[in-house]
Amino acid sequence: EIKRRSSLAVYGVRREACVKTAFVMSVHPDTDYASGLAKEPRQHVVNPVPLLWGDIDPRKRGPVVATVSEPGKRNAIGSHSGTYSIYRALALAKSGLDKNFRPDFTNTLPGDFLKGPFPAWGDICSLDPWGHMAQDIFAEELKRGELDLRPTIAVTRSHLDIPEIKTAIKDGRVVQDGRVISAAGTVVVTKSAIEAVWHLPGVAKRFKTTEAELRQALFTETGGNFPELITRPDIKLFLPPINGITVYMIGDVASIPDPTKLLTVRVHDESGDSDIFGSDRSSCRASLLFGIERCVLAAQAGGCGLIVYTRQEGNALGEVTKFMINNARRRMGDTVEAYYSEAERVAGVSDQRLHELTPDVLHWLGITKIDEFVSESETKADAIITSGIAIDKRVGLPADRVAATARVESAAQEGQRIEKRRSTEALEALPITRLPSNAKRLSVSSREAPQKSLADPASPHPALASLSADPLPLHWAATSAEARGPIVATLSKPHFRNAIGVHSGATAVHRACSVAKGLLPPGRPLELAATQPMVRIRPQPAWSDPSKICSLDPWGVQVIDGFPSAAEKGVDLQPSIAVSTASLSIAELHEAVTEGRLKVDGKVMTADLVIAEK
Repeated sequence: EIKRRSSLAVYGVRREACVKTAFVMSVHPDTDYASGLAKEPRQHVVNPVPLLWGDIDPRKRGPVVATVSEPGKRNAIGSHSGTYSIYRALALAKSGLDKNFRPDFTNTLPGDFLKGPFPAWGDICSLDPWGHMAQDIFAEELKRGELDLRPTIAVTRSHLDIPEIKTAIKDGRVVQDGRVISAAGTVVVTKSAIEAVWHLPGVAKRFKTTEAELRQALFTETGGNFPELITRPDIKLFLPPINGITVYMIGDVASIPDPTKLLTVRVHDESGDSDIFGSDRSSCRASLLFGIERCVLAAQAGGCGLIVYTRQEGNALGEVTKFMINNARRRMGDTVEAYYSEAERVAGVSDQRLHELTPDVLHWLGITKIDEFVSESETKADAIITSGIAIDKRVGLPADRVAATARVESAAQEGQRIEKRRSTEALEALPITRLPSNAKRLSVSSREAPQKSLADPASPHPALASLSADPLPLHWAATSAEARGPIVATLSKPHFRNAIGVHSGATAVHRACSVAKGLLPPGRPLELAATQPMVRIRPQPAWSDPSKICSLDPWGVQVIDGFPSAAEKGVDLQPSIAVSTASLSIAELHEAVTEGRLKVDGKVMTADLVIAEK
């Protein structure tokens, strides 16, 4: 029994008080290796590599160690590669490769690139400013086998082949100069992939909360997946399971930190169905392309342009939630009024993006002044200016580049910008729980710290591992939704949970941050009314065959009306699949029509769009 169970104590600290909650967690007897990652600091095998975060001397600062070959040396919670760490785990499970494999870093350094340090590196809290040089800085330790580490930033060069840029060349908006725009019409770029490395005290300060509250929110809202957040207060770094940032640098990279050289920047948050597939209800792709054009012009004028591409799909609500909100908006008539109100009703907040952390990547590049910021977002600009970076001019997407079907989104965003400008001073003194303005709630500089401690014993957090657990039965091979039973991974009534982890994948971390910032109550479930699919997918024989479907919930789209027994018990459910409709505008398909490879039939394809379900 001792081998099977162990005790876990949770400490939540607020002001002078310390609240302790003790509960029992089941531990499988085969978890010796995994449990070694979260040993208590007093055990002799635990000796984390020293780390002095904020020191701009990398040798004094020390390396970030989140590898698992020597768990006792780890000085960071989590693991490298963000969400891709799961794929690595699966690859190891399938291949039987050495779990302690150490890579050969020969020829992986970025070459002629900004090396720093820049003065602001000491204030960065969401990435490792030395992450692109780690394999060089600690080369001797790596050679002697004393360290097992991974770079958290990589820099390389590439060309972007974008049909709309070639159209801009034909239309005369962009000049093909053979330097910034190659002879083939591609954009020459230096690009950098950046993993999140969070210094928890610094991140908590940005969010205007305490480190203890941030740790507990991250622990709970991710389904308890990172117990070290609670058991190891001595470890201050966290590598969250989120997708990172890619920076595309167009032009003279060496000019980026020089305030006398022209610099254009667009911070663009991922929108897969628009950026990649050209969904006509969003102006995201048009904004991205416009930003690239402005960056090209800055580069051709002797400066540089940056596209900072962050993986925060659907305002960091996640794609499933985003599609459900789309359905609700359409049922409300797809109006400006419904654009934010339906997102708030369904998800509790319309935006979970981590704007407070965005300036770090700019400080990493040594930026002190932006000549042209290609965005009208008050919240993004507010975060950058608050961090000490000046913005000379802001440029928005021209009205003639906004598709008619995306004008509702555009008008709603403009209304929010106006509201925020008007409300910032008038509502400065109001507590966060009383703020009627969504724009005000999104403000970085004026938001107050949350008043309620997440360590309050009355909160639902300790119940995550409740002894009175009563998980709902699940029969994976059943032939109907009700017989199969629902998947319960919500947190509002954790005793019903029958799944490890939580919904929404990487955006669970964003939700945790919203809880820590006071924008969401802990464990808040989605409001599902009016979010059901616009198009129904009928059950298929393979749905009840585990040999055919084992990696998604085939009944995940029928949560609203497919599980009446669970509804009677008051179980909070969340769809794991959402189905909506869209029309896609894709340049290459327009070209295919022109060349006769595709034809316009008015049904699958119109003169301008491909009609699709997503």
